[in-house]
Amino acid sequence: MVRKPTLIAMLALLAALTGCTEATNRAGGVAESTTTTTVSTGPGTGGTAGMPFDDFVEDSFQELTTREPELVTGFGLNGAFGIRPDQLDDLSAGFAAETNELVTATLSQLRAYEPDGLTADQLITYRAYEWHLEIQIEAHKFRLHEWPVHFMLNSYNEGANLLFTSIHPLTDREEVDDFITRLHAIPVQVDQVILWMEEAESAGILPPDYVIGITVDRLEGDIGGGDVDQMPILQSFVDRLRGLALDSDVGAEYEQEVRSALEDSFIPSWQKLIEHLDGIEGADNKISLSRLPDGDAYYEHLLRRHTSTDLSAEEIHQLGWDQADRIKREIADLATGAGFGELSAGQFRSLAAGEGGFASGDEVVSTYEQLISEASNHFTEYFNVVPTTPLQVVNDPGPVAYYVTPAADASRPGQFHAGTGGRPTPRYVMPSLAYHEAVPGHHFQLSVALESSLPSPQRFLVTTGHAEGWALYAERLADEVGLYAGNPLGNFGRLDYELLRAARLIVDTGIHYFGWTREDAARTMSEVMDGERFNEEIERYVLYPGQATAYMVGMLAILDLRSQSIGSDDSPDTMAAFHDEVIGHGNLPLDVLSQTGQ
Repeated sequence: MVRKPTLIAMLALLAALTGCTEATNRAGGVAESTTTTTVSTGPGTGGTAGMPFDDFVEDSFQELTTREPELVTGFGLNGAFGIRPDQLDDLSAGFAAETNELVTATLSQLRAYEPDGLTADQLITYRAYEWHLEIQIEAHKFRLHEWPVHFMLNSYNEGANLLFTSIHPLTDREEVDDFITRLHAIPVQVDQVILWMEEAESAGILPPDYVIGITVDRLEGDIGGGDVDQMPILQSFVDRLRGLALDSDVGAEYEQEVRSALEDSFIPSWQKLIEHLDGIEGADNKISLSRLPDGDAYYEHLLRRHTSTDLSAEEIHQLGWDQADRIKREIADLATGAGFGELSAGQFRSLAAGEGGFASGDEVVSTYEQLISEASNHFTEYFNVVPTTPLQVVNDPGPVAYYVTPAADASRPGQFHAGTGGRPTPRYVMPSLAYHEAVPGHHFQLSVALESSLPSPQRFLVTTGHAEGWALYAERLADEVGLYAGNPLGNFGRLDYELLRAARLIVDTGIHYFGWTREDAARTMSEVMDGERFNEEIERYVLYPGQATAYMVGMLAILDLRSQSIGSDDSPDTMAAFHDEVIGHGNLPLDVLSQTGQ
């Protein structure tokens, strides 16, 4: 999962996570644009009217992105844009409405450029940027449906924690001052979030009741139960401050300033969130979006946003069942071929865990580092452009693994957060997670885009279907190039996770399109996965609806494109040329990716 800093990025969706959620030369030998198109459109968005196409794209991207200061920091563009990282996003309804007006005007200006007058590269940019702007305008209609405070990675509160523990750079004293300024701005932002929730509640939009209780516990953990010394933000700040090699008295002064900002601003703000959640009345435990006003339309939007296709919920649901049947046959064939006899997915899972063993703590990190190093060496011949952006495997005490995109200014490397908290990690699943999150998955793909000279929308605006589809394709590619040779347990881990991605299609659409209960979802998940190990995933589909459908839809789209492009030719040079086409144009919606060769 890519974990990204929020939206234009939420739509782009980072880490981002993101989570799932970002080449020293332009990937894939794609020719640089050599001509520009000029058009006069009268008054428009901040003086972008009448600009050459390439300039319009860059200027309008900057104009929109600077409205989200946290996103600017996440992208690593503070220096390029000439602004300090000392502001938080304005989350008020009025500001959102103003932004929507600007996005709408930008889309109108984009469409004033005649596609026939654009180069092939510019036409790709036009289509991709148009998709992002359209989706953002559509998303604004459902602003109140995006309940902001809960316990998943796509929540306001988790994003705030990520900003202060990872995203905000601390490379000099000015950035430390900016960090403290941002902490003091939290009360204003939290007041905006509370008004957001109140407006949603008035519209009949509430989270499930059980989500409220779990979220309150999570918020209490964020603030250490009111004990600043137990707060992850303070602990992270102290650890990162050591990297500045400040005099001890200066470091102690900064630590005290952060401690005071947390005590005076952050903790009281989080306590206000807790108080608000505790006071919500009328919530029940129904989980389908269909329970909400315009919930069906909202879910249709989410499927478009995350898959970047026009597949219907019914089509996605059936695709899940079809793929589950296919994968279970492959699991059975793998078990027989490896000499294990006839095994179901559940039986193979028990065998793989028992024989493969588990890793915990620092051992998880070192194992991932070794797997990534081996993969980096193995995959080189299958790619013409290899990124140079460094990757850091982070010992993250959370229960899940996710990827955070690097910063364009190199203030932050790509980060694979290896969830070392919770239960130990089965070793048989670790290769697939390494290939998915790191090489040649998220880190590889998103770094190639970031290091390129492509237009900014293709460098920064990540689409879920392309990113997660590529990462799942990367898991499969690892098998095709021999990385699982002699490792049937690891290959089962790949197929088991692929089966999970098929189950996601079934259960996500089952909940939100067919109106399933949690009990229905758990029963079906157990049926598809042949066991209950993954039933906790259901909470993800409740709070991050549609996102989990993008993995399998995206991989199948890439495989279909490969079949059309190179057929069964799997020679390294041919595969490298195909991979240039898939990731060499940067981040693209799947429907745009399918048109790149036209």
